[in-house]
Amino acid sequence: MGLFSKGIKLPKKADSTTFKLIETPPPKKVILPLKQYIGEPSQPTVKVGDNVKVGQIIATSVSDSSIPVHATISGSVTDITEHLDYMGVPVPSIIIESDGTDTWIEPEGEEKDIESLSPTEILKRINEAGLISKALVPIPLNIDLSPIDQPKTHLYLTGKRVVKKTDTLLINALDPEPSLGVNRYLAGIVNDELPIGIAALKAITGALNTLFVVDKGTPPFPHLNEMVAKDEEEATKIISLDGQRFPVALTVPLLKAALGRELPLPYGHPRDIGVALYDIETTLSIGASVHKQIPQVELPITVGGGLSLKVG
Repeated sequence: MGLFSKGIKLPKKADSTTFKLIETPPPKKVILPLKQYIGEPSQPTVKVGDNVKVGQIIATSVSDSSIPVHATISGSVTDITEHLDYMGVPVPSIIIESDGTDTWIEPEGEEKDIESLSPTEILKRINEAGLISKALVPIPLNIDLSPIDQPKTHLYLTGKRVVKKTDTLLINALDPEPSLGVNRYLAGIVNDELPIGIAALKAITGALNTLFVVDKGTPPFPHLNEMVAKDEEEATKIISLDGQRFPVALTVPLLKAALGRELPLPYGHPRDIGVALYDIETTLSIGASVHKQIPQVELPITVGGGLSLKVG
């Protein structure tokens, strides 16, 4: 575990101080699988020939293990058929051809302060936004979060039982690999949805402490330091790790490096050792879904190498 927690120092290929956000035009066609997670596929609510807008629900959840699917472009539904997903497995999919306008649906829900929402209402909004976990095998995010206060009992390889209430919310501003930069970029942007997302996660998990993990190679983040300074209970902290040392940003070494806690293997979850672990991108998405009921229809990605010089 010592070598694993220290990791391997990789050459620096991405400089977070030069990251730029490039808005790309909407694609001419999208193929939206109705199952992008472990669980049941969503049920289509549209038919071929229907016109849809960005953010419109085009497939609804049929059980607790499924989530709704939203249109990511405005245009016309041209087909509903099986298509290969990212794992090469045929799944029911909805195909939409763009009308080129990128027109959003009018929001139906009202904005609410996080303090006025119960944990159940927060989880409902997260599910309605179509959020999934960032695990290698993703599940609906509301399932990943609940029931967070009833951790499973796992065994360490030594046979030690693990049962612990969540005490720490760990917000990861590192990226899984040093050549990626989404979380580091988002950590440097002032976004009103970040404190809302944190408040939502703390309301669900019951965590009292918040810990930001940032890359020590990035400039200081004044807005994060301000959040620490405003916390009168001194329960919010920032620690810096070497983001160029792979695989420090992955779950097992991150928990060890940041908190000194070991995840029970092979099937342990961070909550089993008292931690709610989510990256800053997910936290922002939660904030938007809870506060404004905005579904997740776009994701930032890192583009590097020669291709990045040709974009825009």
